[in-house]
Amino acid sequence: MKSKKDRKETGCNWKNALLDGLVEVGIVWLIIIAGLGIGFLLPRESLEDIPFELLMLVGGMIVFPIVGIICYLVKRKKDKQANDPMVYYYEYVVRQFQFLVDHGYTCQFRQKHMENEFVYELGECYVQVSVNDRNLECVIQGKTLVRTNITQSRLVDENWKQRFYIAHKTDKIQMIVCFLKENTGEFLL
Repeated sequence: MKSKKDRKETGCNWKNALLDGLVEVGIVWLIIIAGLGIGFLLPRESLEDIPFELLMLVGGMIVFPIVGIICYLVKRKKDKQANDPMVYYYEYVVRQFQFLVDHGYTCQFRQKHMENEFVYELGECYVQVSVNDRNLECVIQGKTLVRTNITQSRLVDENWKQRFYIAHKTDKIQMIVCFLKENTGEFLL
């Protein structure tokens, strides 16, 4: 008896083969249509002297570059999705804030539309990092610190705030990690 996974893979194989076959038939039809379109543009007297295979060759010379461009654009879009910065930032944040989990914090991950939100909690201590395609925000709460944005905290000075505002997202994450490690007593580390 086949397992559910084997049946699913078998099902995908025939679906993929059917799709490949339909794509091939579609390309052949496009070549035929392009070749006949070129044939209809020629005068009727000269069309009788041109073999059908030559029209198909001309149709192929028209269709293949168009299909190649479409395939390139689809592949590029898939590569762009595979290299999605949100996936990169997810993995990066998890690695950088692992020290919180090692110190007993619980981590909750929420994904909203184009935003990853990480919430680390331990007792009254709270660290929330929100990363979207444009910005990074961090909300903190410590033993004596009320819940606030990290840039509004009494533990950071104006110089730190200015560097934080102009920093790249990965640099901001590093600044937050250093901030938490410098204030170990406040965040129970």
